[in-house]
Amino acid sequence: MYANEPLKVVDGFTYVGVYFTSQLSMHNMAEAISTKAKTALLILLNVLYKFKCIPFKTFVVVFLTPRLFQYCYMYGV
Repeated sequence: MYANEPLKVVDGFTYVGVYFTSQLSMHNMAEAISTKAKTALLILLNVLYKFKCIPFKTFVVVFLTPRLFQYCYMYGV
């Protein structure tokens, strides 16, 4: 009880940008960060392609390179 209200039990929550689960699953944390990185990268690449800053071939190569997502994840993008 908190302030005469029962507390709700949840499976997970986000705190300071990191997703925590009731079992402290690292997989779910990594998946949440990876999703954010992929979204940010896709937005960036779409803007670059839209304004003709990069050719379509480069867009496809960069977007389909798994190593790039690993770097984004490592640096917390």
